[in-house]
Amino acid sequence: MDNNAAERAIRPLTVGRKNWGNIDTIRGAETSVIIYSLVKSVKANNLRIYNYMELLLTELPKLADDTSRDFVQNLLP
Repeated sequence: MDNNAAERAIRPLTVGRKNWGNIDTIRGAETSVIIYSLVKSVKANNLRIYNYMELLLTELPKLADDTSRDFVQNLLP
């Protein structure tokens, strides 16, 4: 038996740990968690990360004045 699957699953966390040392505020940490979770959801749904993030970054500014936030369901992966 081997643990390759487990090692592959935690590799992004261990590689990112050095990068996350630069996050020195709670708000920065919360933002990082949101982005990381979103990227993992995109991967889980077999979407292209770059294309999805590009879509979000072009569509969200257009919807900034929408106070109902009903559009969020349409933008989820």
